[in-house]
Amino acid sequence: MDLDWLARETLAINSHVNHFINRDDAEGTHWISQDDQENLSNSFIDHYQSESDFEMMMFPQGQCGVLWRLDSFEQVFCLRSLSVSNAREAYQSLKNQDTKLFRKLRIEEFDSSQTFFFPTPSLACAEVVSDSISNQRFPYYEDSVSNLSDPSVHWKLEKIGDRQMRIHFQNIGSFDSSNVINLGPLGSSQIFRKRCYDFFEKFGLEFDLLKLDADDRYVHFSFDEASPFIPRFIEFFEKGQPLISPKDIEKRYRHNDQDFTSALYFSELAYLRKLWLQVQSVRKRFLS
Repeated sequence: MDLDWLARETLAINSHVNHFINRDDAEGTHWISQDDQENLSNSFIDHYQSESDFEMMMFPQGQCGVLWRLDSFEQVFCLRSLSVSNAREAYQSLKNQDTKLFRKLRIEEFDSSQTFFFPTPSLACAEVVSDSISNQRFPYYEDSVSNLSDPSVHWKLEKIGDRQMRIHFQNIGSFDSSNVINLGPLGSSQIFRKRCYDFFEKFGLEFDLLKLDADDRYVHFSFDEASPFIPRFIEFFEKGQPLISPKDIEKRYRHNDQDFTSALYFSELAYLRKLWLQVQSVRKRFLS
């Protein structure tokens, strides 16, 4: 196993999540820069001396999140996952041949090189993310086996000019690959459409959203000209950067159940996208 690569991947995600968990910024949401993530990764990798040190970083004590592994088949792969309240304890249980965890991950023996951890800001978030994607099969070349009229398991982000973007739920045929990003399997399109309308009604002005159009094929966002929120929405879908930090959700919307549910949904969606990015990195690295 390439320990350096895997450590960099996981630490970048850990630092991103812990930034939201530990920082309470009165000015709103901020993110760790790519340079800062790289410096943090290099700092740790330069100092771990043993496999035990590496495991402590990969599976942090007291950190909730998703334990996962991949099953690889001829034309598809399947993600096996479970939510855990303490990554280190769960990892130790796997090393100790815990039969309950073995059944959940569908393994007969433990292989540390094929077991991964994705941190989340809460156990509830880990449960939602794991339930949304676990035990599903995904084709290696999804677009090549789907009819254009069929719903696609993978959503796609299409950038349209400077002020518009569209999330597609169906394959869209020929397109400019520089403007379209495959987002992966992000759950129910029906729930997403409903939550988008809720979000537009409650937060549209705050995020400079001028118009929202949706049907069974896509959701279309139109923004105010030169809105500073356009890059944030792009990063939300493309990189899994939450629009609103978990702390801000608790602080600003806890008193209103509908607003809280809507904001929480988009936070969980960001972490689902982030997990899929990690899955794709591992799949390409180890299973290609």
